[in-house]
Amino acid sequence: MSGKLLPNPTPETRIYWEKTALNELWMPYCQTDGWVFPPRFHCPTCASTEFEWRQLSGRGTIASFIITHRGGAGYQDEVPYFIILVDLEEGPRLVGNLYGVPVEPTAVEVGMPVEVFFELRDGIHLPQWRPAGSKVTI
Repeated sequence: MSGKLLPNPTPETRIYWEKTALNELWMPYCQTDGWVFPPRFHCPTCASTEFEWRQLSGRGTIASFIITHRGGAGYQDEVPYFIILVDLEEGPRLVGNLYGVPVEPTAVEVGMPVEVFFELRDGIHLPQWRPAGSKVTI
């Protein structure tokens, strides 16, 4: 155990986590309004329960970022590090960490292209982010 906080998979997120274990990013696609959204039992825009799971590209751009200098549980030895908000090509926003760049404000900018990769931590494959075209892993 790493001591780091980990997600607790639930029935509505089961498929999401099964797909991350295959290094794939999947989310529900609403068949009523075409919205792609993080896992839940209904569409957040129209409340429809008619959706299908679709594989996403794993590409997006940075919408916002911070450098944290105060790590939470299990992260104290990793500070400083980036926490970023990513606008996926398909629409949803995800939060994660950015790897593969120096941890300084000038290394990142809003609109910077990023791509997902997956970090295996205590049996959970966590989506993380790196600059588009980078091959960095952790």
